[in-house]
Formats: sequence, structure tokens, C-alpha cells
Amino acid sequence: MMMGHQTIRYSIIRPSELGNAERTVWRRLQSANASLHRAFYSPEFATACEQAGYRTFVTIGYDRDQIQCFLPFQFRSRWHERIGLAERAGGHLSDAFGLIAARGFSTSPNRLLRLSRLGALYTSCLLDGQDEFGFDPYMWEAAYQTDLSAGVDAYFEGLQKRQPSFVSKTKQSLRRAAKDYGSLELVRVRNPSQDLVGKLIAEKRAQYGRTNASDALGNSAAQALLEILSSSSARECYVDFCILKGGDTTLGRHLGLRYKDYMNYWFPTYNVEARTVSPGRLLLWEILKSCNSSGVSNVDFGEGDAAYKKYFATGTIRVGKGAWFAGDLRSLVARTMQSVEWRARAVQARCARHSVSIGD
Repeated sequence: MMMGHQTIRYSIIRPSELGNAERTVWRRLQSANASLHRAFYSPEFATACEQAGYRTFVTIGYDRDQIQCFLPFQFRSRWHERIGLAERAGGHLSDAFGLIAARGFSTSPNRLLRLSRLGALYTSCLLDGQDEFGFDPYMWEAAYQTDLSAGVDAYFEGLQKRQPSFVSKTKQSLRRAAKDYGSLELVRVRNPSQDLVGKLIAEKRAQYGRTNASDALGNSAAQALLEILSSSSARECYVDFCILKGGDTTLGRHLGLRYKDYMNYWFPTYNVEARTVSPGRLLLWEILKSCNSSGVSNVDFGEGDAAYKKYFATGTIRVGKGAWFAGDLRSLVARTMQSVEWRARAVQARCARHSVSIGD
């Protein structure tokens, strides 16, 4: 790995082995680069992944005794670790992957992988700015976000101009919800209890089942990660938990992840019995209304082009899909293994769709 003509040395450790000095440098590098302002890039997130049971590691790059970069990653299983087939820390739960480094730093991903004892690394959620470090994706896509830095009033004035029909229908739903259930109130809960987090997980998994979507929270490590993050008090990575109430009825919940004033819209759920008032839409509407008072100036909706993201967004950012290889025998084995897994998943998906069509 090179920065200019200086050779970098590496160490590979578990996140729990990071010392205070290393964490301080990590946070400083992250804070200085706006493209890294996501909780998923924080040392707290990597540490929480390890605590939840993921096989999470961090490669640290040094120039002499000065830390230049951090690369968090993980293995899906012990077998994946053996062949060096890596993924982003947090796997499919993370909405951001990449190198944590200062602007101007650049590296060769192939050499970085070899020195990290990796054969291959596949990922999506490569956020704009990682190409400056040398991580060039094979494909860019657009992801939606909402900029509230000019204030909530200015945002909703702009929304009215951009989406007048959408705003009118949403206000009708607000009135109907208040009439059917009672006055609406958004309740924010700092450090939600395991019981509250457990209810949201159950609701989200039920939603996945209804829509025949992949169950992102179907394993114990994923569930443990949400519970661990919910107890975090670090400004660089903590849960923003909201409950939308209509009178005594819970209409929706949301578990978001915060990095200071930046929030990832992460796990929303809604009351299916209240679907006539569009509770999911009302939940996001009320969250955005409260963002300035809660210190949020940007909301990131992650990958995907769901209609609600387009309606509420003020713009887009680039999100990439990438694949990098060490270029050795381990790399060949890892690529072969990944290809086999993809084909197996494709077969499972076709079988699931066929099963649903028969059931219908």
C-alpha cells in the first residue's frame, strides 16, 4: 500500500482490541471527512458487530508509527474466514462500507486485501468518496437522502412545491388518523429497552414474511446487534428510536442509527391494522418534522428506490457495488465459493417465488 512513495505496514486485530489512542485517531479521521459521516463507519459499530457474534476484524495501516487508515470487515462464517472471503462489517445490516482515512490518501485494494490475508471482498453500499481512496466500484447507483440543514420549515415548503399531491394526501391521512385513533404524538426513546427493541424486531420480521422479503433479522447475531447498539451512548453511533402514537394505539416504530447529526433511516415498522391511514408514511412525516429539534440535519435512506424515498428525498448520492481480489490462489478459491453461493441463493429465490405462486 502506498501513500505517495511511503510504504505502509499493517496490523489486523479484532475491534475489541482497539486501544484508546487508535479509537481517537479513527474518530478524528471520520469526523474530518464528511463522506464518512455515518454510524456504520464508526469504531463503535465495528465493536458492536463483534460483540453480537460476527467474525469482525479491522486492518490498520501505518506509515512509520502514524496511523493512516482503518478497514473494518467481517467473515460470514469460519469457512469464509478460512478461504478469505470477506464482506463489510455488519454484512447486509450495514448501509455503508469503506476505508476510514484522511482525504488525499490512496491505496491499491488488491495489495490491501493480500496484506489483510483476504482473497476477495464483495460489497454493496460503497458510498461516494471511497473511489478517492482507490476503491472503485464496478457499478454506481443512486440512493436517496433528505437534507434538512436549512430547517424543517424550509424542507416542507420545498416538499409542497415538489410533491403537492403527495403532501395533500398525507395531510388527509393525518386528519383521518387523528379522527380514528386520537391525537398523534411522536415519542423518542433514548436507549430503548430490550423489550421495545424485541417488539420492533418481531414486527419487522412479520413484515418481511408478509412481503416475501429476505429476513434481515432472522439470525441471533442480527438481533443481538440491534440490542447492543440500543444501549450505546456514543455520539458517533447510537440508536434513535421513535414511536408514533395515535391516542393509545401504536401506529409505527422506527429504529434509526445516528452519527451526530446524520441519521440512517434503518428499521421502520407499522401497524398493519391501521393500514388505511398509511401509518408508515405518517411515521416518516412526523420523524422529519421533529428532526431539527432532535439534532438531525440529514437523513439517509440507504439502497433501494422505494416510492416513499423518492417522495420524501431532497436529492441523491452515489452508492456503489464493488468486488476486489488479492490476485493469488486464495483469491481464486474465494471467487469460486462466492459464485457457488450466488447460484444457490438464486435457486432458493426462484423456489420461494414458485411456492408463493402456488399458494396464491
